[in-house]
Amino acid sequence: EIRVYAEMPGVNEEDIKLDLKGDILDISVQSGERKYHKEVLLPAKVKVETITSSYKNGILEVRMKK
Repeated sequence: EIRVYAEMPGVNEEDIKLDLKGDILDISVQSGERKYHKEVLLPAKVKVETITSSYKNGILEVRMKK
């Protein structure tokens, strides 16, 4: 299992968009005046159908399986 953590204070969970392109996880948020964008290089290819995420206290946790 691969886990990615991202600090994203002050955004709504429904505004967080995750996109998988090969072995790159693209995290983006546009919430009012706040904008975040990060591409994370994963150590292995993952199955897109295994991606789950949770957001609490300003921390996004993304879990996925190889």
